Amino acid sequence: MTPKKSILIFAVIVFSLIFYGTALCKNKAMEKERLKMKNNKISVMNEFLFFPKTNSQKKKSVQSFDENGNKISIVELDNEEKQIKKIEYTYDAKNNESSFTEFGASGEIKQKCVNKYDAANEFLTEEQFYNAGNVLVYRRISKPDKFYNISEQSLYDKNGKLLGKSSNKYDNAGNRIEALSYDAANNLNGRYVYNYDKAGNLIEAVTYDKNNKFAGKKVNSYDQKGLLTESIGYNAAGTANSWRKYEYELQKAPKAPETPKVSEVKAIVQKKTSEVSVVVNPVPVVPSKPKVESTENPVADIADAGVVEREKTEFEKIFNKDDPYNPPIDAVMSAKDLIGFCAHSKKETIMKLVEKNNIDVNSINELGQTMLMTAALGGKTDLVEELIKHGARVDLKDSKDTSVLDYAKAGKNHDVIKLINEAAGK
Repeated sequence: MTPKKSILIFAVIVFSLIFYGTALCKNKAMEKERLKMKNNKISVMNEFLFFPKTNSQKKKSVQSFDENGNKISIVELDNEEKQIKKIEYTYDAKNNESSFTEFGASGEIKQKCVNKYDAANEFLTEEQFYNAGNVLVYRRISKPDKFYNISEQSLYDKNGKLLGKSSNKYDNAGNRIEALSYDAANNLNGRYVYNYDKAGNLIEAVTYDKNNKFAGKKVNSYDQKGLLTESIGYNAAGTANSWRKYEYELQKAPKAPETPKVSEVKAIVQKKTSEVSVVVNPVPVVPSKPKVESTENPVADIADAGVVEREKTEFEKIFNKDDPYNPPIDAVMSAKDLIGFCAHSKKETIMKLVEKNNIDVNSINELGQTMLMTAALGGKTDLVEELIKHGARVDLKDSKDTSVLDYAKAGKNHDVIKLINEAAGK
């Protein structure tokens, strides 16, 4: 390989690492793309690459998505359907991409990337690229703007030497509208301009060289659902040099359970009727961790001991064994009983029980705990928000002088902490 060719390949690698994968940032535009796949129940997107002049297929990639709209794999195939490479992705509980691994045609690992996020787990701060031998090769550092979009990215080699960087501009919807690429000496390499339709779909990406001369563009088409259907690439002369078409497969609906025979239904009804017994003054059982000895830190007590353990009664019999933390929405219970469930139960269940039993959201149990406290401890963001809307006070403290904010901090959910602080006017 000639030195000139080596330099060219290296430049292509640097450019690719700077500009490809920026979608990893959890910004508005990329979150919208994820939700688009989720809401349309897309399980597979097939991408077909053709030679524009002959319309003959060059290769195909099969992109698979999970039920949350996250891309979990890409399999690239040649025109004979033989695998060229495969990329697998992993995600955390907040749908942030944790890593991706690229495999070759024979299944061997080619490279891997591990992602790191900020303390709030909202913004991708660093990507670490490893080669087939699991040796660190590149690091890409990203900086956010105030809307958590990537404002700047810098690429470094394994020794920390700067290889290049890019800067981005966004519109109010979080769509990237311009990107500038620089080399290690801060010389402009190129400029990239992005145009969108009214729905926020990227319809055109235009490339300019370092002298601001048109170098090519890509034009995209979408269907009524906003799904990409076609992408055509043009060179500097305006000639089409790539043509991609996209087809989608929907997630398979779960198989409906078989309808039992009439005779079977009658037998079940007769058996259940004979087992029915009247429950007087039912008291719910809240699953909890074993009690621990008290410490000097009241928040540690909360986090370790969990919610108050209650006496087991006949009420257990009406619990859904597959969902023990959510009592029936028609259950009769007191405020003290419901407080324990707030650490685990769904928002809809809790609020329906509050309404049915005419419960004051600021009621307390024997430990001085409120519904908001246990919901905050359980990290139930949606329930905390709903309770605050219904007048739950954030200034109350339990019998150990532990505040609602202390409970939220013990629950270690940044969104809950933010809600409590906002409600308190901090």
